[in-house]
Amino acid sequence: MSRFINAIRTLVYPASCIMCGNLNSELCLDCNSIWRNSSKNFRLANHIVAAGLTYNERVARVVLSAKEDNGKFAKKCILLGLDAAYQNLRGSITIPASTFLISIPSANAANRRRGGNYLFDLSKTFAKDSKKYLGNMLTVPKKPMLTQSPHVKDQSGLSALEREFNMESAINVDLSYFDHLNLSKISVLLMDDVVTSGATLKSAISALEASKITVIGAIAACASQRQMRIP
Repeated sequence: MSRFINAIRTLVYPASCIMCGNLNSELCLDCNSIWRNSSKNFRLANHIVAAGLTYNERVARVVLSAKEDNGKFAKKCILLGLDAAYQNLRGSITIPASTFLISIPSANAANRRRGGNYLFDLSKTFAKDSKKYLGNMLTVPKKPMLTQSPHVKDQSGLSALEREFNMESAINVDLSYFDHLNLSKISVLLMDDVVTSGATLKSAISALEASKITVIGAIAACASQRQMRIP
């Protein structure tokens, strides 16, 4: 019965691509290809960062839908971008076995509004999916390892310089998960959905390295045009 209802609904309200708006597909083949095949590497805080594609207005709508509306196909796009970035990064650096995949934290208020930790939950899905062809290369801690200090302001509307100042010492590291491990032997791959100024990512790298943890690089679903131009 439900299939019949869905079929009728599709006839009355044809599916449209979440990226370009073309009808009859929630993510058309062309846009699917863009998420899969546009990855680039750039350097940030002396680390290689791989991003799936360039952040623009259309991509921003997808990211917003994934974050705020829990959109199924929006999240699929983010995962496609992350996967493309990860494959690109693997061609540039060696990723040790059992590397920890650590998501960039959001503000507590944002987590409450969204009903959960969006990026942390996404990291678990990504690591689980990657095991199908990579084995146990990426490990996600049982709880978020990074938290954001409560004094951090909303980044939207801030200039690049203001974002740097806002995020200075804004990331805290919860080391309780690693009580019985040698911190100097831990390798971490950071994960974000969007890199704009890079201020949050830099703050996370600084916090982890101050704890003697090795950051091997980072992946993001998308990054600003300015970042994607950095060789």
